[in-house]
Amino acid sequence: MAALRDVDELLWKEFQAKSKRPFIAFIVSLWLFAFFLGIIVKRNDWFPMPAIRAAWKTFKVLIDKDVSRAGEFRGFSDIALSDIQKNRVISFEGNPDSMRYLSFGGLYQYMEYCPGYGCLAVQFSRSGSVERVIPYRPDEIFLANRTPNYLYEENDFKFTRDAAPVGMKLMSNGDLLVIFQSNGHVFPFANGIARVDSKGYPVWYRRDYSHHWLTTLPDGRILVPALQISNYPITVSFGKNYSLPVLSANSMMDTIHILDAQGNLLREIPVLQALIDSPFRIVLQHSSSLGNDPIHLNYVDMVNESLAAAVPSLDVGDFMVSLRNISAFGFIDGRSGQFKKLVRGNFYKQHSVQSYGSKILMFDNQGGHPDEGLSRLLMVDMANGTEKTLFPRPDTASVYQIFSEAAGNITISPQQDKVIVTSTMEGKSYEVRLEDGKVLTLFNNIHDASSIHSLPNERYAKAAIFSVFGLQYISNNINKNIKDH
Repeated sequence: MAALRDVDELLWKEFQAKSKRPFIAFIVSLWLFAFFLGIIVKRNDWFPMPAIRAAWKTFKVLIDKDVSRAGEFRGFSDIALSDIQKNRVISFEGNPDSMRYLSFGGLYQYMEYCPGYGCLAVQFSRSGSVERVIPYRPDEIFLANRTPNYLYEENDFKFTRDAAPVGMKLMSNGDLLVIFQSNGHVFPFANGIARVDSKGYPVWYRRDYSHHWLTTLPDGRILVPALQISNYPITVSFGKNYSLPVLSANSMMDTIHILDAQGNLLREIPVLQALIDSPFRIVLQHSSSLGNDPIHLNYVDMVNESLAAAVPSLDVGDFMVSLRNISAFGFIDGRSGQFKKLVRGNFYKQHSVQSYGSKILMFDNQGGHPDEGLSRLLMVDMANGTEKTLFPRPDTASVYQIFSEAAGNITISPQQDKVIVTSTMEGKSYEVRLEDGKVLTLFNNIHDASSIHSLPNERYAKAAIFSVFGLQYISNNINKNIKDH
């Protein structure tokens, strides 16, 4: 009987095991179905991916430390609070002209002149004395938006906290054009462009994914790097056996916006698509951010007569674009929007590529010599392809070593004899004479941050360093027009 019971138990267990197999097969099939459905949903950004992404961003904001919200705070200097004024602008050599500078400001900067949110911009004389300030009014600027809402407005974005003024240009009547970017936790980093009056109040604001620096043309048009967000992934095919996944869904596609002075969009040129459609598209395989931000447009300039004469394939009115993530700059036909030429060299992740007669000047972020700080002011001669480091030079490298891993800007003087080199992440700018690379003026973007409670107690003793995105020369004529206005 015991043997029969053992047999019955074995048969019963075998029956139970067999009866579970369909259930197990169902569970495995369901899991596989869910797994592949999840891949499809993520790839095409179907529901609930937007909600999950928004929730994740909100979670990251909640766990971030408050110190990350202190504007563009970079750390503390060795300069005492009482010595800020005399160390902001240091002149090493007298200059015969009486040019002024417009220093780009932002949240919590120059608060002694603009209590509350700080100054958006400050005008300095050659001696460093403050002649004019434009208060920062982020709440009013945000409410002046004239464009449709964008995706990240629905989750954790707050303009006052998360937007930073980056590119600026003073207009002849005293109004200021300003490009805003968003800080690291917000996607995308691009934000918008505004025009504010001399008191900081908005004339108009476009929340249109503008970013980096703007260029104004003699006819009043404004050239602006901007973004679109892709609705689907983009793969580029190179024959039968090789394809490159250039862009994922919901990633950044660079474009150029051309605006008028009233903020109306006159034209849009899709830069990434133009590169994909060009013979130069193979360079995309060298992108440092393939799939998310393949080219990272950061500056747009117009081809002048000298540059067009030096490069036979170029015409006056073509666009020159700086593309950081492929370490290249290129030229786009001003009429057709097609790529004409792409230039790569011994520069790496460059910014602010600008024409200088028949030559090109740029802030080369990481292509310099390690003993000289990696970043440099580089000149490229388009007539023969040669490169020359203008600053820092070997004889000054022991004194001046600059390095800004990201950003970095240059401003060429109206006389074309000097340039302001801005090392953004160090909070320093250098006015350099182009003839010999001599530093004429040093600008330290230092501020009294003692009222920012999220910063450590060190703020009561030392000046805080903030990122600086550039300075603009102000000629006597512009200064007089502003006063008369």
